[in-house]
Amino acid sequence: MPDTNNLICCKCDSAFSALVDFQKHLKDYHDLKVSDNVQIICKMCRKEFKWVRYFIKHVKEYHVTPTVHNEPQIKKRKIDNSTWLPKNIDFQSHICDIAANLRFCTDMTAANVGLVVNKVEKMTESIMKEVEIKIQEFFTEHQVNVPDEKLKLFLNQFHYDSSQFMNLKSMKSQISILKNKYNYIDPIDIRLGKEVKFVKGQSSPDVQHIVISYVPVIEIIKMVFSQEEVVNFKKDIKTSKNDILSCFEDGEIYKNHPFFQKYPDGIGIFLYNDDFLANNPIGSKARQQKLGGFYISFMNLPEHLRDFIGNVHPIAITKQEYIKTYGIDECLSAFMLELMSLESDAGVSCTIKNKKFTFRATVVGVIADSLAAHEILGFMSPSSKYFCRICIITRNEWKFFPSVNADIRTKEIHDECITKIKSGDTDNHMGVKRECVLNESKYFHSTQNFIFDIMHDVLEGQAQLDLRLIISKLIVNKTYDLNIECLNYRISNFYYGPLDSKDKPSPILCDTTSNIKLQQRAVQTWCLLRAFPFMVSDKVPKDDPYLQHLININKINEIIFSPKIPSHILSYLEELIDLHIENFQKLFPEQSLINKLMHMKHYPMCIRQCGPLRHLSCFKYEAKHNLFIKYGALCCNYKNISKTMTNIAQMTQCSIWGKDQKYIRERINYSASNDPNEEEIMILKSVLKEEVRIENLRVLLSVSIYSKRYQNGLFLALRIGSDIDSDMPAFGKIMKIILYNDDIYFYCQLYRTLYLNEALNAYKINETDSYELINYECLVDNHALSEWNDFNGQSYICLYHMIVE
Repeated sequence: MPDTNNLICCKCDSAFSALVDFQKHLKDYHDLKVSDNVQIICKMCRKEFKWVRYFIKHVKEYHVTPTVHNEPQIKKRKIDNSTWLPKNIDFQSHICDIAANLRFCTDMTAANVGLVVNKVEKMTESIMKEVEIKIQEFFTEHQVNVPDEKLKLFLNQFHYDSSQFMNLKSMKSQISILKNKYNYIDPIDIRLGKEVKFVKGQSSPDVQHIVISYVPVIEIIKMVFSQEEVVNFKKDIKTSKNDILSCFEDGEIYKNHPFFQKYPDGIGIFLYNDDFLANNPIGSKARQQKLGGFYISFMNLPEHLRDFIGNVHPIAITKQEYIKTYGIDECLSAFMLELMSLESDAGVSCTIKNKKFTFRATVVGVIADSLAAHEILGFMSPSSKYFCRICIITRNEWKFFPSVNADIRTKEIHDECITKIKSGDTDNHMGVKRECVLNESKYFHSTQNFIFDIMHDVLEGQAQLDLRLIISKLIVNKTYDLNIECLNYRISNFYYGPLDSKDKPSPILCDTTSNIKLQQRAVQTWCLLRAFPFMVSDKVPKDDPYLQHLININKINEIIFSPKIPSHILSYLEELIDLHIENFQKLFPEQSLINKLMHMKHYPMCIRQCGPLRHLSCFKYEAKHNLFIKYGALCCNYKNISKTMTNIAQMTQCSIWGKDQKYIRERINYSASNDPNEEEIMILKSVLKEEVRIENLRVLLSVSIYSKRYQNGLFLALRIGSDIDSDMPAFGKIMKIILYNDDIYFYCQLYRTLYLNEALNAYKINETDSYELINYECLVDNHALSEWNDFNGQSYICLYHMIVE
């Protein structure tokens, strides 16, 4: 066993003869406490540890001789402070980072953010004074003789420097620091026109320029694609195994795209536009502040960053009235100029952190609701005669002949319509309104945008309409003994589980004429669609045509909301949608077919072209809207609200992407953990077939992996193929969550999948006495599920989406 004189510090190479001095040195000089979770390498044997407590335990067992009674001595080794002391602590950057997140991610006004900065300043001042006092007390207690002049000079090193917090309480001063430290991108003003205002008391009118705050896209690309995590990302651009469509790159558009065939490392840009209300006009002295936001997101990112809200980059926010007055083309003029440079053969070359980059990019799709998509792409309103932007079908044809397969729009037909419009022909040109500014791109055309938003089309459109009509019919049918009071009681008392409880549906409103009003958000509608068959299973027979119609909707949703879709399933999806249209006309003959149902008819083709529509929905963009809306409700200055919103957004974006960090998004997040017991150690050892290093093992109560939450009692889809049916998923109930070497393992009780209950569209499960430990990376699907029960107490698993291996 090594001699105790070789207790070498893992940080600075100091050597000790007594363990007590060794531990004291770690605490005093390196601030390493026993409970800390840090990366440590034992310099005596080169083993790695992630917890200080296990490092100390290891030293006690392998590097300390029990018979040592020598006086503690320190070998005369020179301590290299550069290995463990930070050369400079930048308080200003940390404070600005805190302020940026407080402004955008919490319900705090600018005044309250300034108050927090004040409190941090006071706390810092108190800490530094306490340090000075403790040093003086230490010198006095240990009778350290230091001349007064040198002692004063030494204490001055810990004196509070008020200049660190100088001018950090306003947004303007915080932005100036972020520009230097975090690559803050300064928005530029693009002039749209002039506005003349007559001010009381002035002889001449006040002329003001109408501007839009624009964030340069090239600068955003430089900030994002120079990140280490993105640079190191090696994307395998090949068709997924077994013809699985899992991302945009698996679609036909990408495979046949001339830009990506010429530049395989080119960047794909998705453009988004929508309006939102930035304040509550009721109770506000300011008039209604309706803004229009233009956002972009990128295709060429690791999977966990694509659906990340940080991948939504605002490039322009302006008043909606300006967009109406000057047009979308004018608002996107600066974006188009940059796009021409990015699409050129030379691209945009730059040097970042001493590394040379050449960026090329093009627009690959427009994501928006129907109204915004038609406006950007140059089509007439969705209420016009030719209402579909994919095919050339009239409203009467859709009303009377919904099964007809209309011609798909082509670039040639579209350009011919544009030519006629420019020549002064006033006829209705198949729904084409004007030339789309994006068509100036070398690689994009408005007729090639095969993207529909399933959130607006289904959850806030057709599915809500179906659900409202179905509930109305079931309540009117007195034989079912179902009324609105009973249904609302069941909605309120249904056990949704830990995951769905946050999306619990709101009570349904109904007037005396059985006019149903759902008033649900998109995720509430999704939850109610899945849970509704459970709520009425004891009153409505399973062969009821209205209930069967709802089950058909859920089957459609399982496919279109799936992150992975086998290409062969698209023909089945087409059949389900055709059946849905047919049943809708039979069950609700008084109800006209709406546009969104026509959009759904195109879904199979759109998925073939663009991959799963789930990744191209408005969910993450609407989430970005909500952050603006939340801040707008607190903002008291509406003089230039669009510029304020742009600055706030940029503060947050640069705090996410502008810092020099290895990982943009935290992978594993957990709040509490326990030490492993002997059973848990043996469980892990039996799977790994190797000796388990206890110091790297923790048992978690719950964990979030890229914002997906897991906890004991939830279910996981472990694989496709149960012991009864090879096509049914096998489920397991989480009993323990184990963290080992940065890997998450789930110890699950196995459940037997008996059959698919068609009346509930859910899998009947029974528990078994078998258990299995499975790595998170080996799961067939990473979405946790809750156990739901019918009125007989039977256990079921109702999927969010289809499980694809």
